[in-house]
Amino acid sequence: MFEVQGELDWRKFKAYLSDLGSKTKFKEVMEIRMMKIPKDATEEEKENIKQLKKLYQLKADHGDIENDAMDLAERQALLKKQMAEAEGKEVE
Repeated sequence: MFEVQGELDWRKFKAYLSDLGSKTKFKEVMEIRMMKIPKDATEEEKENIKQLKKLYQLKADHGDIENDAMDLAERQALLKKQMAEAEGKEVE
């Protein structure tokens, strides 16, 4: 699978995802992750939703998520800052 990674255009990939039927496990998991707990839900319903969200949560830490959100220039600036701090230099 990884030997073909990067060969499928992102827009085409997104189109494939959007065409998935609503009865697929993938769509079900996405709905659970995005689900809001209704204010009028019973305590049992709230607990069930929380358990489902925990079961299907992404296993990334906040550092990974923040790093993925950075563009190349931001990553380079952060790396430069971290290297300078590690060497005990003043950061610009």
